[in-house]
Amino acid sequence: MDEVAAEVYAWLIVFQWAKRNNWHDFALVTDSSVVLQAFSTERYPNWKCIPWFSTAIKLKHNFSNVSMQSINRTHLAFVDSLANSARCSESDKLSPLHTIQRINPLNR
Repeated sequence: MDEVAAEVYAWLIVFQWAKRNNWHDFALVTDSSVVLQAFSTERYPNWKCIPWFSTAIKLKHNFSNVSMQSINRTHLAFVDSLANSARCSESDKLSPLHTIQRINPLNR
């Protein structure tokens, strides 16, 4: 799977999760300008992800407000620390989302 297809799949998972949890107003932040452009224009980025992209676009229309923003990859360094914490966690019952504090990487 290439990076763009993986990112599209991740967005699909986010939309599915948001729908299951009754979120209607949220923001997606990405470092992939290709995927951001694809979702903004609703034109699939490449043929490898057409089924995932089509499903994600249909889900996206269920929400009242989905803000999509691009961020420089260096600002996403905090994600690595969260991923490391999740991998190192000894608790298999506690969701990583319960342990995440709201972090704004733009405010230092």
